Amino acid sequence: MKKILVSGASGFVGKDLCKQLLKDKYQIYKLVRRTPTNENELEWDPSKMKIDKQKLKQMKPDIVINLSGESAMGYWSQKKKDEILYSRVNSTKLLATTLSKIDEGFKVPELFINASGMSYYGSNVNNRVDETSPSQVEDGLEYFTDVVKHWESETEPLKQLSRVVTMRSGIILDPSGGFLQSILLPFKLGLGGRLGSGEQIFSWIALEDMIAAIEYIITHPSIQGPVNMTSPNAVSNTQMTKELGNVLNRPTIFPVPSFLLKTLLGQEMTSQFFLSSANVYPKKLLDNGFKFKYSNLNDYFSHALK
Repeated sequence: MKKILVSGASGFVGKDLCKQLLKDKYQIYKLVRRTPTNENELEWDPSKMKIDKQKLKQMKPDIVINLSGESAMGYWSQKKKDEILYSRVNSTKLLATTLSKIDEGFKVPELFINASGMSYYGSNVNNRVDETSPSQVEDGLEYFTDVVKHWESETEPLKQLSRVVTMRSGIILDPSGGFLQSILLPFKLGLGGRLGSGEQIFSWIALEDMIAAIEYIITHPSIQGPVNMTSPNAVSNTQMTKELGNVLNRPTIFPVPSFLLKTLLGQEMTSQFFLSSANVYPKKLLDNGFKFKYSNLNDYFSHALK
């Protein structure tokens, strides 16, 4: 039985991922920021670069999945931006540097999976990009792209020792949380509408497919490096809005102007998230034989919201 250590196990993705991994007979250990309540929990505090090293040595996980990171939603004050950056960078750095210290008695995991984001490519990507594509943005020009690049770079200590995967995920959809949950109420009330021009490309993935893809990565050693975790069929924001309205049988006649979003959430957060365009293609998953259950957004909405 493979032993998997997961950070962010109580989060939007981590919670359902752990349930599925347990169902599939993996032994699950969880990193927690409080005093452990059972033998399957390991205490850490990335903000202080602290982890229970002795227990980690004893645990000897075969696979480590790091999903830690402060939510990027909300107004980007300087404090918020620091939390977004350091929660990602410190957690990855702490795990990668600690696990790479073979001379101190740590077992290098056979696979290290780290969360990342499609923002690596930039916020104005209308032409399709895949894992072979470079970032479309120079360093220092976009805050969140810089965050993702820094985040991924912290896996470096393990790259010569282990199979490392960085998951460049799109917008993860599930009614239980995240983006879809946040927009469901206004759409159900008939107050939904496109954001800004609506022309921006929306790269998405169903939570169910996200979890299935992570398990697929675990069982397919040929997959390594950056992996785009997105559906093969990105859509425009206008199309997403229309399809959600159709499935809910509600009008979508109230567009949200760009200036209003920028007033409420700030220029930077709005342009790099809500009005960003990302046409991201999951070439590596498809080339390695992964089959998406939901590659069509309308089919997904029809299933998830019936």
